[in-house]
Amino acid sequence: MARSNRYLRKIVSSGAATDLDITGDVDIDGVAQINNTLTVGVDDTGYDVKFYGATSGRYMLWDESQNRLEFTDNTKAIFGDGGDLQLSHDGTSSYITNSTGNLFINNNNDDGDIIFKSDDGSGGTTAYLTLDGSATELVASKNLRFDQSPSYIFFNGNNTFVGELSNSNKLQLRGGGSNMAATVYIDSSGNMGLGTSAPSSKLDVRGTVQVGVDDTGYDVTFYGDTSGRSMLWDASADRLKLTDNTTFYLGTGLDLGFFHNGTNSEIVNNTGDLTIKNQANDKDIIFQCDLQYDYYYHRGIFVNHPHLQNKNIYYQRVVLVLQT
Repeated sequence: MARSNRYLRKIVSSGAATDLDITGDVDIDGVAQINNTLTVGVDDTGYDVKFYGATSGRYMLWDESQNRLEFTDNTKAIFGDGGDLQLSHDGTSSYITNSTGNLFINNNNDDGDIIFKSDDGSGGTTAYLTLDGSATELVASKNLRFDQSPSYIFFNGNNTFVGELSNSNKLQLRGGGSNMAATVYIDSSGNMGLGTSAPSSKLDVRGTVQVGVDDTGYDVTFYGDTSGRSMLWDASADRLKLTDNTTFYLGTGLDLGFFHNGTNSEIVNNTGDLTIKNQANDKDIIFQCDLQYDYYYHRGIFVNHPHLQNKNIYYQRVVLVLQT
């Protein structure tokens, strides 16, 4: 056994195994080959160990006081026979570089997470992306942005947004399975196209539109520019309802109109003849009216009928034939 309080220059050992116990500093300026276990310090009492490189300022240090292994800038930790996995810091940025095969990051702890943290903008760090092992889901805690195709997904605290950053490209939503073609488009004007890549309005649908299913419907309301004017498909009442002064028109030139003005109802024909037909065999066309009034007034000719019990009907340019 040899002991030194200063420097160990050379030890030559032959024959039986020899233990070397050194108390103090050791400075090795050449090649050292150790064919057995090397222990530096004892539990709770360690010592610094420094390995210098060929370049000035490059070394690896076991810092016993900090309980850590340190690499100076541009000094790399390399794993694999071909230098396949490398860890380094160049003085500005840090790198984990894999050159061969896949790069796996595993957390084998049951229900454990993999959490990616970065600067929070206030001097601390915060989680940006979490692979939640217990919930088996990917959680993005910050905005997710795609720079290669200028698009983004972000959350502003209240709403989640999906969009694209340019002023000309369209956001496209694609189907799964064999249908990978885009089926929904939203352009820079906010127009949405279903079945078309060039929507010409806020909602441009090139295909069948269905609201509900047989025996289970839903209300649909169409509003006008004037307050209180709307058209409602009332699912519970099975009817189409137009509010007062909202007109239902037929014909390209708004030729036939139906509306109620809040007091009276009108059927207005603006082009050609107005024909009312009943094509059912042996069936009538019946006009009914409330008979509590003495007169039904409309510019024209009085027509009397015994069934009206002395009530008068007043018409203009209308031939009314009543048969008993």
